[in-house]
Amino acid sequence: MPMLRLSIVIPVYNVSQYLPDCLDSILSQDVDSSCYEIILVDDCSPHGENIIIEDYKKKYNNLIYIRHNVNKRQGGARNTGLCAARGEYVMFLDADDFLKYINTLTILLECVKKYSPVVLRSPSFFTFPYNTTYRQISEIYHDKVTYNSLSFVQWRKSTLFSCSACATLYKRSFLLDNNLFFRENVLYEDSDWVQKTMFYAENIDLIDFTFYGYRQSLNSTTRGHSIAAFEGNVEGVIETYRFFENKELEVSFRLFLNERFIKTCVNLLKMSCDYSISESSKILKKLNGTGLTNLRGSNVLWNIVLILMNFMPLLPIVLVKILSRVRNLFD
Repeated sequence: MPMLRLSIVIPVYNVSQYLPDCLDSILSQDVDSSCYEIILVDDCSPHGENIIIEDYKKKYNNLIYIRHNVNKRQGGARNTGLCAARGEYVMFLDADDFLKYINTLTILLECVKKYSPVVLRSPSFFTFPYNTTYRQISEIYHDKVTYNSLSFVQWRKSTLFSCSACATLYKRSFLLDNNLFFRENVLYEDSDWVQKTMFYAENIDLIDFTFYGYRQSLNSTTRGHSIAAFEGNVEGVIETYRFFENKELEVSFRLFLNERFIKTCVNLLKMSCDYSISESSKILKKLNGTGLTNLRGSNVLWNIVLILMNFMPLLPIVLVKILSRVRNLFD
């Protein structure tokens, strides 16, 4: 019997219309089902996903079903799945997404066998509309897969940088040894997790194999303009900054990160125009006292914006709100 090479962790919440597609894309793979397991973590979903899962469990013996007693959001569900996993490697797959190619796992496991990476990452997703089905686009991948390795600094500075935890295989022992668990009960739980993980990995192995099908779901928790998503975004930035703040980094890379953090703070301010002034003010004030609004970079205008955010936090929020309304008048 083949050894258990891979654990695929799938958080489940409000995805009943997509879950069969997701599971079919895995269970249709051309590898022996005994070499991988599917861990479905039901995060207290009230929409009947448990019925779908139980039906699949009757047909397949490599499905593990875990249901939370309380909702912990995506990060909590992934943590539960990681703790339950037994595979040498772990992959996180969202329940409204799928694996595009029938031979995806064959290709990934061959790379794992040949290179023994800590992290094996595809730099891109295949994006498709929410109403596209797996059966409409599933196919066999015939092209040759090329392999490349980047240091963390090279990866973070490159256009390949992404804060998504998906489309990646992680060595399970590496995640556990470095206590790499997601923040729970928040949105944007992977924005800091991915950077921490890649930092500890030191080297990121990349393949030019776009296997991950990303469905632009209308029910995505981070899509749209919810105040919870905005707050989660801000908290993710703060958590990332705190992680790097006391790390020993090359001077040029420290400057690079500071510039990125400054730009991110300015972008968060721009995003605040989608919310009320009181809500925006309460959330953006979290940046103050962390050191983020004390950063200074090469862009003078951005420096001024951060000074205002630090010492006169309401003023830039009001100005952004006014400017957005003026723009809308002329659109």
